[in-house]
Amino acid sequence: YGWIISLAMYLLAIAVIILSGWILNKLFIKNKSTSFINELPEYHLPSGSYIIKDVAEKTWEFIKRAGTIIVLCSIVVWFFSSFTWTFQYVDNETVLIDNSMLAGIGNAFAWFFYPMLGFNYSWGASVSAIQGLIAKEAVVSSMITIAHVGGEDAIFASTAFAFFNPITSFAFMTFNLFSAPCFGAIGAMRKEFGNSKDMWKAILFQTGFAWILSSEDVATQEMGGKWRMPTKDEWQELIDNCSWNWTTIKSAPGYLITSKINGKTIFLPATGYWSGTIREKWDEYGRYYSKTSAGDVYNRGWGYALMFDKTSIEVNGVYGYQGYKVRAVLP
Repeated sequence: YGWIISLAMYLLAIAVIILSGWILNKLFIKNKSTSFINELPEYHLPSGSYIIKDVAEKTWEFIKRAGTIIVLCSIVVWFFSSFTWTFQYVDNETVLIDNSMLAGIGNAFAWFFYPMLGFNYSWGASVSAIQGLIAKEAVVSSMITIAHVGGEDAIFASTAFAFFNPITSFAFMTFNLFSAPCFGAIGAMRKEFGNSKDMWKAILFQTGFAWILSSEDVATQEMGGKWRMPTKDEWQELIDNCSWNWTTIKSAPGYLITSKINGKTIFLPATGYWSGTIREKWDEYGRYYSKTSAGDVYNRGWGYALMFDKTSIEVNGVYGYQGYKVRAVLP
């Protein structure tokens, strides 16, 4: 499905350009006009020799970047992920990569990436995204290096990235695509703007827009404000601290849940779940997603969900693409 993701990113980029232009025009550059004129050349079919020459130049430029900047970034990531602050070597037996210097640095920034990573604190993803300021290609190279130091050959097999599922992966790619560019491009922006103030405005706008666009909590996206999906622990707390009574309210079967602490109640209907285009067990089962990933316990793409019927109530791991319901909550 790589081509689908690539096409989706391309179409999303077009939509973001149009939306960004509208926002900038309405909020930041109102009542301003420009005399800018762009003269377009005549369009011709490209010659074969020109295509070969252009591809060769671009390929050579990438090889030079890969052999210098990206290799240097990988060496830095390897060093800081291989040693702790007391210079103990990470052997993944007595000393884990989570205790490395790189993990300590990444944890300082992990809060920023928290909403876009399925509400997971990930030092590895944080460090990799920050590497994108040096070169966007360094994002993937950093993830590979971290996975190898952690004793795995594949990125998503590493415990540092096991939480990734299709949704969080797409959100992470979206952020890296639309956030602040690499330092080289930032330098070019400074030159074109003619001052640092406008350059910083552009960087903050790009990064802020990318952050909002990539925050993947469906409850937050749909309802806005502080609405969000419950965590695994919050669903478990509801099970432990409440009494659950199966009943029917307005022709909808489900559980009337009463707090043992303050007596407040909520009702969760047995809405069933979607299997493709078919709605299954709509009056027997209740299936509600949490925002907590289960990739570290089960497999990549798994998350936790509240699951119940008349005889059982539990929180368990499920595939992230199953058609379960979302019950939004306020913190």
